[in-house]
Amino acid sequence: MKKSTLFALLTALTASVFAQEIEWDFSKGIKPNGPFEFTLKEPATIENGYLYINDPVDKVCRGSVYAKGKYPELSPKGAFSMTFVFTMEKARSPQSYQMLWDSKGDYYNKKSGKPLDNSGFTIAVYRPKTAKIMGFHIFLGNGKETSVLTTSRVPFELGKKYTMVFNYDGKSKYSVTLDGKSLADGTAAPGGPIGDAIYKPTIGNRSVGNFFPFDGKIYSVKMIKK
Repeated sequence: MKKSTLFALLTALTASVFAQEIEWDFSKGIKPNGPFEFTLKEPATIENGYLYINDPVDKVCRGSVYAKGKYPELSPKGAFSMTFVFTMEKARSPQSYQMLWDSKGDYYNKKSGKPLDNSGFTIAVYRPKTAKIMGFHIFLGNGKETSVLTTSRVPFELGKKYTMVFNYDGKSKYSVTLDGKSLADGTAAPGGPIGDAIYKPTIGNRSVGNFFPFDGKIYSVKMIKK
């Protein structure tokens, strides 16, 4: 085998082994690595290296970092992980959910009970109003159905920096850790690969419908496609 052919083969194999990493490091602004355009929607701000939904929180709040396109690459078909570094602050929102990532919009119609969006995915902190406990709810849409995942709840400290990691194998197995400690480890039903989101991905708020802005600071978001 020629050296040039061997080098090309090794390069291809190396590229296939290493994961693709996409990161939003808010100390560097809102632009992630890769061909993805995001914009800052006021009254959200980036200050001192973090994203903050800086407004009086109500149902018409739209402050966030959001994508200019739908970007199928951000609805991974295979295994992937999401890592969020954030702090929780005193509750301002009347909502129990605090959005970290959303590309699903409203999951179902509250009046009819019929699903509205079974594509994309949502990762949210679940915190009953003013309570000093939190867990996470994750909604994974495979295009036809949505898996709803929940974690155990833990007490939290205001202003403490936390790292949450969500892992999904693209089929059914998932896990959630907070600062390296397991909060959930199980099988998603019905599971399946993520369906291409019909809404644009949003960080720190909901993409459509009633709004659930994040009560705290988001320092970074990282997606690793495995």
